[in-house]
Amino acid sequence: MVKKIDLISLEREILRTIRKYYGSVELKHMKIGRNKITIYGRADNHWFKVIVKIDGQTRVYSSSKTIEYSLIKHLRGRQNE
Repeated sequence: MVKKIDLISLEREILRTIRKYYGSVELKHMKIGRNKITIYGRADNHWFKVIVKIDGQTRVYSSSKTIEYSLIKHLRGRQNE
């Protein structure tokens, strides 16, 4: 099942979720490939990387487990809608 990914709403959700825990959040850059979108960013002194594939799989890597778990919970919940 291939879905279109709305980049603007995805960015807003990521920023909103991380701002609950950290004050300053910025997205460094975004790579858009054929099958996935990779977003790199920083929240205070912590880096994070979010990979969203077109088929709905989501992976999150971060130096902060708080960011990692909160984004996984939020984005995978979004996937089930």
